[in-house]
Amino acid sequence: MAKLGRKELPCSEGGTTLELNASGYADAPWPPMEDVDAPDATSVGPPEEQEPLPEKPRALKAERRSGSQGGPPVDAILDLGPCEVLRVHLPSGKVASVLKVLSFPDSSRIVRCAEVAVGLAANESDGKLIVDVIGNGGGRVSSGYLLNAYLYGKMPGTTYRKPYDACEWYDLPKSRDLDWFVRLSMQAFSNIHAASSRRRQHILALASRMETAAAALAQDPSFFGRFARVKAFEGAAVCLRRLANALDAPTLRGGEPSSGLEERASAQYRTCITQAKAEPFRASSWPAYRGADVLGYRWSNKHPKALSAPNWEYYSSTVTKIRGGESRNFSSWTFLPGSCAAYMAHFPEVYGNVTPRRAAPQTQLKHVTYVSDGLCGSTCSVASTRPYLDGLATFVTFGGVPGQPLDITTLNGGNVAAYQMMSSSRGLWTDAVSAMVDAAVFFPNETLPSWPFLPIPLNIHTVSFAQRAQYPRVLGTRALPREWYLVPGSYHLNIWTSIELTSYTVPPRQRQLARQKLYEIYSRTAALPPKPFPRLEV
Repeated sequence: MAKLGRKELPCSEGGTTLELNASGYADAPWPPMEDVDAPDATSVGPPEEQEPLPEKPRALKAERRSGSQGGPPVDAILDLGPCEVLRVHLPSGKVASVLKVLSFPDSSRIVRCAEVAVGLAANESDGKLIVDVIGNGGGRVSSGYLLNAYLYGKMPGTTYRKPYDACEWYDLPKSRDLDWFVRLSMQAFSNIHAASSRRRQHILALASRMETAAAALAQDPSFFGRFARVKAFEGAAVCLRRLANALDAPTLRGGEPSSGLEERASAQYRTCITQAKAEPFRASSWPAYRGADVLGYRWSNKHPKALSAPNWEYYSSTVTKIRGGESRNFSSWTFLPGSCAAYMAHFPEVYGNVTPRRAAPQTQLKHVTYVSDGLCGSTCSVASTRPYLDGLATFVTFGGVPGQPLDITTLNGGNVAAYQMMSSSRGLWTDAVSAMVDAAVFFPNETLPSWPFLPIPLNIHTVSFAQRAQYPRVLGTRALPREWYLVPGSYHLNIWTSIELTSYTVPPRQRQLARQKLYEIYSRTAALPPKPFPRLEV
């Protein structure tokens, strides 16, 4: 984070201010982090001795008790890939239940692991669950939302009272180019009318632009990742030319008009346009296509009403803020509509029939404690910061720089976009190419203020970033984006390691050393009393 010095920053609709301290972070009423023990020569010394690699890969046996194989006394109860459930036999004779979340892919596996872990904690750990997010780089935000709704929906003092309460508020920076795209998405395509004397010319010109667009995209060997768009344009152009030929029939060229033929011609025109899959400008064509993407942005709600109707109002309601010492325009706060299924389900006319995948909130846990090396990022940051700041969980960190506070997470999560990818995969730059092509086809008289994205240097493969900033709910409308705060944990363990600790069941290169280190972390974490974040008043 850049060292910005101490400045006052207008930070939301209310025009209120928060301050940055000398380290460049926003001052906030965090409680002091508690060092469980002081660093010593052994804990900050050289890395652990490397365990020799096996002569050939070893398959992981279906063992239930690792201790029986010479490792720490840990049972691997469930392994679904992105998550694991572990029973840890502590030196005290008690049992710690651990939900180890390696990433957040599809929600079904995450929730299934959580259900098993909750049952284990309720039966063997007095209702206390450790959630291990060590090295978790994120994944689908929707999976983090659903995990929190399951874990905290029925907890005392919960802030997850409704399914959509698990969804977070974001804003996004505005630009002239994005303004232009959004404005076009609110315009309707020109249609054909019985009284129009130039409808055939209009249809043929549109077909010609589609053919030109398909040929332009085909100049790249991978079609700029838009092969489906090329085929859609080609098919729609054929459809339009057939319609133009039909319009040349005597009854439609000036003879006796036929209302039935006119209706069929109008319907066929709409079919051709639909076949073209006109993203991102299909949003205003006909009701069935509302809510389409504009470079990854969609219709959504507007703060503070979680269930306000989805539209572009959140984007058009500009909020001016100071960022990096300059005034910049941002949207109002809004949900990530594609990630908040509980919100989308309320508006089937926009998003279709969305059935939120969720399990009934658990009622068996007494407390949740997270453990992190500070590298919990993106979705992991969103999913773990919220319950901690809401006072629903304890957070234990380890590692970092001795003597300096360690944030519980790293990079915060929104929808992560790749600026440019040297492949056919979807990226923000190729999204812009596709949007520009669509604009040239359907709005030929419009001109973009400036080309929004320049290609990155050819010696760089990918540049990715979060397109939106997420705001901690508990800090209210005065909040700055999450990454502007350094949030320390409840406790900090002075444990350092260079060994990969992401998975327990899949053997890393240093299998036994990794398991021993995880057992130490779990044992010391389980010995700490609950210390939830105190409730904040803003």
